Amino acid sequence: MLVRKIDIHVHTTSWKDDMPRFNGARFATPDELCDIYDRMGIELGVLLPGINPECAFHNNTNMDCCEIAKKYPGRFVIGKRTECNYA
Repeated sequence: MLVRKIDIHVHTTSWKDDMPRFNGARFATPDELCDIYDRMGIELGVLLPGINPECAFHNNTNMDCCEIAKKYPGRFVIGKRTECNYA
C-alpha cells in the first residue's frame, strides 16, 4: 500500500531571514523545505499564512502563499480557502 507523506501545516517565506521569531529562529525558505522534504520523502506541503504577531515580526499573507504555490507547482498548495489570481 502506498502512503503519501504530506506536511499539513507549513509556514515559509521566500526571503531568507525575513521572518525572525522572538527566540531568534526563522522559518525555512521554500527551497530549504524542498530539500528537507526530499530527504524525508514528503511529497507536498500545505501552506498557511503567518499572521500571528506573537510568533514573528513579519506577516506572511495569503497572496505570499499564492506566489510560493505558483513558483513551486505540485510541491506546495494553499491550506486556507484562498483564491489566487495571477492575472
